[in-house]
Amino acid sequence: MSKDGVAGDIPSQGNSGLVARVTRSYSHGSALRAAVFIFALLVTLIPLSTEDLQGRTPIRDVDQYLMTHGLYALTLGELKQIVKLKGLEAYWVGPVANAKYVLDASENDRISIRYLPKGHGLEDLGSNYRVVSTYKTNNSFHLFREAAKEPDSISFTNVNGNQILYYKDLPQNVYTAFKGKDVQVELFDSRTGTALELAINDRLTLII
Repeated sequence: MSKDGVAGDIPSQGNSGLVARVTRSYSHGSALRAAVFIFALLVTLIPLSTEDLQGRTPIRDVDQYLMTHGLYALTLGELKQIVKLKGLEAYWVGPVANAKYVLDASENDRISIRYLPKGHGLEDLGSNYRVVSTYKTNNSFHLFREAAKEPDSISFTNVNGNQILYYKDLPQNVYTAFKGKDVQVELFDSRTGTALELAINDRLTLII
């Protein structure tokens, strides 16, 4: 199958951010992938679409499903268009040259953006790619204070007053809580130190 075609589930980042320590599960949902692929083929000729946004080509409803369930490699323009169309509150660390993006908004409390360098890797569910996950969370600052009591955690506040936390045994996973926001954001990058540097420098922003 083409690397830019339909693929399986985006890696699971956990359901509740710091409420439970994140366990990375990269099990591939082959049955789901096959079902969704067949579904996409069956409706290819059905003229379902949503109103155009700012003159762009309308996105068919079936494509919206694929685009928001981790099954489609999105260009930068497509990512911004579908986020606006669906009214999603999703954080990222900005665009990367020649990259594509995988959006998974299939869970009520989590939206994930996976970066695909040079647009490749849609079906690769290994821990090789940067992932930014936004969790809907009440009292995120309180949760961070509780998590900071764990002996293997490191927590501090950056210059803009946002709380940052990570665990000594998982330094590639860095969590951020923003003042006045009912969300917490998990940033994963396989290169040790990269996620922490991005979080400290407030590179996390809403996709607009």
